Amino acid sequence: MVDVQKLKQINLFIDLSDDELQAISEFCTIKEYTDGEVILYDVGEEVVRDLFLLIDGTIRVRKRVSKLRPWKRIDIKAIDNEVFGEVGWLLGTAPSAEVSSDGESKMLVVDGKKLFSLCEENDSIGNHIHYRIAAILALRVTYHTTLINE
Repeated sequence: MVDVQKLKQINLFIDLSDDELQAISEFCTIKEYTDGEVILYDVGEEVVRDLFLLIDGTIRVRKRVSKLRPWKRIDIKAIDNEVFGEVGWLLGTAPSAEVSSDGESKMLVVDGKKLFSLCEENDSIGNHIHYRIAAILALRVTYHTTLINE
């Protein structure tokens, strides 16, 4: 369980009530990662429903377009770099990129299955979380579209 005041500092949870944050805090933990430690693997078919929210430090994101091509590091500093695992959480799929710690980092880990259930049970929370994640994904798509057009 994580203190509600900590959740109030996370963009994904801004504007949720204290009661809503308390419900979410019940299935959150804070985890520290060392340099190079992999947080999410882009390997295999294992579904990871958890959300990872960067609290402190820096992370690396690497993506492979296909299994036959080499890894490519993705510059996420110019876009919202707080939430990771959101695609797998939304779609119920394996991670779409590898995320690792670049130096020491601290993440808020949200039990994705429990959050998904809470979103289904509580329309207010569900709409809020889905809207925030949609906005993050839209910003990322816009950013990468701009890179392609340069």
